[in-house]
Order: sequence, then structure tokens, then C-alpha cells
Amino acid sequence: MDNLFSKENLTKNKYLIILILILLLGFFIRIQYFHINQGVWWDEAEYLNMAKKWAYNLPADISDKRPILISFIFFLMYKINLGETSFRILMLLFSLGGILLSYLLVKEMFNNKKLALITSFMASVFYLSVFYCQRLLVEFPSLTLTLWVFYLFWKGYMKDKPKLLYLMGIVLALSVMLRFTGGLAGIIIVLFVLIKDKFKALKNKHLWIALLLFFLTITPYLIYSYMTYGNPIQSFITSGGSATVAVEGGSKFTFSMGLSQLWIYLGFLKEYTKFFWFIFVIIGLYKLLDFILGFDLMIKGKNETQYPNLFVILMFIIPLIYFSFFVNHFEDRYGLYLVPVLFIFSGYGILVLYDLIKKHNKTIAIIALLIVLAIGGYQQYKDADSLIKSRASSFGALNPAGKWLNAHTTPEDNILSVNTQMELQYYAGRYVRGLGINETVAVDYIQKNKPKYLVVSAYFPSPEWQFKFAEYYQQYLKPVMAFDADSKMITTQEQQPVLIIYEFIYS
Repeated sequence: MDNLFSKENLTKNKYLIILILILLLGFFIRIQYFHINQGVWWDEAEYLNMAKKWAYNLPADISDKRPILISFIFFLMYKINLGETSFRILMLLFSLGGILLSYLLVKEMFNNKKLALITSFMASVFYLSVFYCQRLLVEFPSLTLTLWVFYLFWKGYMKDKPKLLYLMGIVLALSVMLRFTGGLAGIIIVLFVLIKDKFKALKNKHLWIALLLFFLTITPYLIYSYMTYGNPIQSFITSGGSATVAVEGGSKFTFSMGLSQLWIYLGFLKEYTKFFWFIFVIIGLYKLLDFILGFDLMIKGKNETQYPNLFVILMFIIPLIYFSFFVNHFEDRYGLYLVPVLFIFSGYGILVLYDLIKKHNKTIAIIALLIVLAIGGYQQYKDADSLIKSRASSFGALNPAGKWLNAHTTPEDNILSVNTQMELQYYAGRYVRGLGINETVAVDYIQKNKPKYLVVSAYFPSPEWQFKFAEYYQQYLKPVMAFDADSKMITTQEQQPVLIIYEFIYS
């Protein structure tokens, strides 16, 4: 035991020790917010409702736009009597896996353990990673699988380890079934291989085996899609973004619309790193000069040192183009694929400072590096803490409202809701649907199906007629329960309701 902690062993394993400390830091930052959220969001509820439908045969509308892997995993966990707490542990493991894979990928690509440690540290404190770790969503699990795909590709293709390349094909298929944009990793890899090896790559049997394993892995989903929707690629078609919707709706998508989104994404980059670390992103871009100067030789296969930079550039450009011009919509979580690249270039910039100071004094250089990481890390942590706490109570009243509905209905009853039907359905375990596209549709449904309750909440904007529906038909609706913004039952006149439950009166 004494030898284990000897100076020789500590020096020999210093990078491993630092990596473990970074993983522990990521764990302790995330675990303090475990179960802080009072209510699930629409997307979370939709994945959970799919799992409950399969596990318990509960009624639920399954959207053909949703990938199914996360719901299938939840379904398996439900079947062995695990629940939401276990799902959140799974999200935590995905988040920690992303930190580990950030280190492994950068270490393999650039053969630079210092850069890998800096990148993994940034991933451990990244405010959106900490925030979304508390949500049962697919964005960060998808990013983790994407990093795993890249790591397996680099080790399998660039380091000539075919078995890892085969595994890459399987993981890529899982990534696509987890979130359809996981397929962007495949596009990045194909472009890289074509640039590097041209059509010579078509003779690589290991790539073909990886492709075969990809299709074998994804085939059960294609069969499910065909049996459910009548089209094996239905979800890939319908899950397109605003650009697709614009064309279908009759309004023409224009290049300027995509360009506008592109500038929004580029303008948000400094928010991902925060301003202090973004300074080092700019400094780290000096690496692009080496890439530009060596591009001609790289294309001719005479400068292999630039291949990692080529791959990183593709990692940035392809998602940026897709979300700007094809999804044509901005959300901070959509730009997550860009973040590892930002952390790599920021790490480059920090190492420039470190190397400059190290020429004069190594101890001061280490102190300077730690200060830079600490300042940027603190900014990330404070933003994560503020964001998590500000959103923790959002949609909180839906939890007790859903449980109240469960206690006051039978499985055969159905419920109407002015928005938030997915969340209510999850908590109530009953079929919940919206009012429909207009008042006539709503009245017709009520007359035919006799729903027991109507829920009106102020969480989302809805057409005015929906909010006033209870007022228009007050002779048929009786308020029976209400909750305030603190998820408390309304018992005094001072409390302001954010959610009201009405019972239908049938003569």
C-alpha cells in the first residue's frame, strides 16, 4: 500500500489520477442537483409515456417523430421494477461517460494528454451538461454516444484495429436510434475517409463490415417503424426541422433563413464556453493556420499530422450546417455537437499560455493554468447552478395535479387539457389529450367520449378560445381543484392558481 502512493507511482500515473479527480468533480457537481426538478417537461414525458405504454399497456399517443431507444431502455427498466430515480442515475452515467470519452478521444486523436485533460475538465463543469443531466432527454446521451463513435472510428480506422471499427458500426446505429441527428457522425466519418483515402476506401473490407453491422443493428427499428407507421423510415422523414415544415406548409424556405440561423449559432458560441474561456478559443485557432498551410500536402497524403484537425473541423461544420439550414431553428441543446470542438481549441489556447510561461518557470506555468481553469470552471458552475434552480419548479404543479387525477379517475376515464397533456398523462397514468384544432372539434369530442375532467394551465401560450373554454361552457364545468406556482393546493384567496381542474357535468 505504501508503494502504491509512492512518489514514483504517483508521477507515473499522474494523468490517470487527474482524470479520476476530474470524473469525481463531475460526479459531485451533478449529484447535488439529483431529483431537484419538481416536474418533467413535455419531451421527457413523451419518452416516459412511450415506455409506460409498452411496459404497462397504458394509453398513450406515440409520435412518429420520436426516436425510440431511450424509451425502450426505460421500458426494460420498468419491467424489472425500476423507475424514475433509476432513469436519472442512467442520465448521470451518460453525462460522466461523456467526460471520460472527451479525454479518450482527444488523447487518441492528438496524442496529447494535457489537452485531453483540459478538454475533459471543461466537459465536467460545462453548465449545459450539468443542467441537462437532471433531465430525461436524449441530447447529452446522444452526444456521449457520438463521442464514442468518433473514438472507436479513430482507434479502429486510424490505428488499424478492425474490431473497434466493427463496434463503431453498432454504436453508430444505437446513436441514431437514440437521436436521429446521431447520423451526423456517420456523415462526418464518410467525408473524412473520402478526403483522406479517396475511393481507395471502398476497397476496405472492414468499413463494409462496419456498415453491415450498422444496418443489422438498426434493422429491428426499421421493422418496428414499418409495422407501426407503414414506412420503415417514417420517423426520419417526419422529424425534420422548420425548413421541412416550411416547405410542407407552403412557405418557401430560403437560403437567407438558414444563413440567419447560422449567425445565431455562431453568436452563441461564446455562451457555451463563457467569455473567459472563449478568449482562449480565439487564441487556439492558430492551429487552423497550420491546417491551411499544410492542406495541400495533407490532401496528397504527405502530411498526416493534420488529419486530427481535419476531423475536428468536420465535427464542427457538419452539425452547424445541418441545424442552420435543415433544422433552421435554434436551441442551445441543438448546438451541443459543436461544444467538444470549442473545448479543444480553448485547450489549445490555454496550452499556448502554459508553454510561454513554462519557458521561464514551470511552477508558475502550472499555477497559471490552474487559475485559468478555475476561473472558467467557476463561471460554468455558477451558470449551471442558477439555470437549474430557476427551472427546478417549472411545470411543478403538473406533478400533484396528475397524481390527483389518478386518484379521482379510473383507467377507463379520459381527460382533456389545455396544453401540458404529455406531462399530465405521465403523472396521472390516464389518457390525456388536447382540445383539438378548434372549438367545434373539442365539443364534438366531449359529446362522443364524455371526458371526466378538463385541465387548464398557464404554462404554455394557447389560443384564446382554449383558455376561455371553461368560461364559455361554465354550466357544464365545475372547478374541483387548483394548484399554485409552488405546486401547492389552492386553499386561500391569496394564492394565485397556475392550474385548475374542472369536472364535466353531464345531465
